[in-house]
Amino acid sequence: MAIPTVPSEALKIFAAVISCPLRCEGIRNEPQRGVIPRSFYFSDGLGVDLLLVSKNPADAPAWEREKYAALPEVERVAAHLEVVRSLFTGALAVRSSFHMNLLRRVGAILDCEPTLDAVFARTALTALVKCESSGDKTARLPLTTATTCAERHLAHELAYFRPAYILALGREAFTYLTQPRVQAIVRLPVGELYHPSWSNMRGGESQYFQTAIPRLRREFQAALQARAQKGSPRG
Repeated sequence: MAIPTVPSEALKIFAAVISCPLRCEGIRNEPQRGVIPRSFYFSDGLGVDLLLVSKNPADAPAWEREKYAALPEVERVAAHLEVVRSLFTGALAVRSSFHMNLLRRVGAILDCEPTLDAVFARTALTALVKCESSGDKTARLPLTTATTCAERHLAHELAYFRPAYILALGREAFTYLTQPRVQAIVRLPVGELYHPSWSNMRGGESQYFQTAIPRLRREFQAALQARAQKGSPRG
């Protein structure tokens, strides 16, 4: 598996993510076993138009934990980027509905091909909480844990990537990011994408592409225009 080169500023930000020493309520962080904060992806480390924010990562399989446990902390950043890329492309033969649905839906919002390279030419992915849940993945995360992680890591990611628009993957991330006290810090419009792990939305996916996706695309385009008017383009 090829290990990508990570720009120095991005390496600093995400090395801090992966080596976070906190043991917050409701999560697992056991670096000696390869259970580490993660769930981020970007292509070149430059500014983006759209930042995708999920709730938190699913439990890593044994092979992924073994990979991280065997590496020095700083090398885990590049290793995780390659793991995520492989999951999106199906190189590990474990491509999930999450990855396929995400590319298809975000590609429609961006009006580009639903491929990894096309979507992530303008997009970066991160998580509200970087660690796995210690209990049921579908259970709500403690508010203090989400706030701690957002203040410690998400704020730096936003300053680095400088997106025009945030797309929350699922209701829990959307609800948190649209709180007035959080918006006072984030200061960006937030849209809600039906969580890519699920396809059983009301009316089916075709209806979703006819109604919700065009609305999100309009919101995204408006955010791009607003950013351009402020004189702060990506890059």
